[in-house]
Amino acid sequence: MTENRRFFALWEQDDERVTIDGDEFHHVRTVMRTRVGDWIEVINGQGGWARAKIERMTRNKLEARLDEKQFAPKPPLRTVIAVSVLRGPTMSWMVEKLCEIGVDTVIPMTFQRTELHSKNNHPALERWRKLAAQALKVNRRLWLSEIHEPLSLTELLTVALDYPHRLLLDCEGPRDGQWQPSFPVLATIGPPGDFTAEEKTALRSQGFQPLLINDSLLKTETAAISIAAILHHD
Repeated sequence: MTENRRFFALWEQDDERVTIDGDEFHHVRTVMRTRVGDWIEVINGQGGWARAKIERMTRNKLEARLDEKQFAPKPPLRTVIAVSVLRGPTMSWMVEKLCEIGVDTVIPMTFQRTELHSKNNHPALERWRKLAAQALKVNRRLWLSEIHEPLSLTELLTVALDYPHRLLLDCEGPRDGQWQPSFPVLATIGPPGDFTAEEKTALRSQGFQPLLINDSLLKTETAAISIAAILHHD
C-alpha cells in the first residue's frame, strides 16, 4: 500500500471524493507510479489534509475517496515579502524558496530599476502560484502562500498601511543585533542596483525601518530568502 505521498488538489471540507488531473496527475501516475487501490495524502492549500484511496484512474486524471480528513485553522499573519521582480528562472527559484520557508504572502514589485515592468496579469504569475502549491509538499504546511499580483511602489505604500511593522532592506542601513520584530511584518527588497534615493525616501516616510542584515552585499534573491528565514526563526 502506497502512503505518505502528498499531492495538491482542490476540494472542500464536505467533499467525499477528489479529482486530480494536469501536472499533479502526471506526477502521481508517471513519476510516483501510483496505482488504483493505493493510498495518498491530499492537501488543498486551505488547511485541509486527508488520506485518499485511489478508486479510478484514466489517461488524464484519477478519482480518489477522501478519508481521515483534518482541517487546521489559518495561522496568524506573520510575514509578507515585497520583492523586486527578477529575470528568468531566478524569480521562480526565489518564489519557490520563499514559499518553502512559509511566508504568508509574496508581493512581486516593480521599482524604477526593476528590469521587467509587466503589471497585472504578469505572464509568470500563474507559474509562481503553482510553485506555491508545490511548496506545501515540501514544508508540510497546510495553508498556501499567497502570490500577489505585481505592485508599483505607490501601490505598496498604500498596502503598507495594514502592517504595523515595516522593514526596508538597505545595504546602507543600520545593523542592530538586538532587533526584535513584532508581527506581522512587511519587508521589502529592491532590485539589482538597489532602490533609488527617491524610493528610499518614500519608503522611510511611510514608516519602513531601514535594516542591514549582512556585512556582505547580497543579491536580491539572497536578501529576500535571508530575511524570510530570519523572520521565521523561532
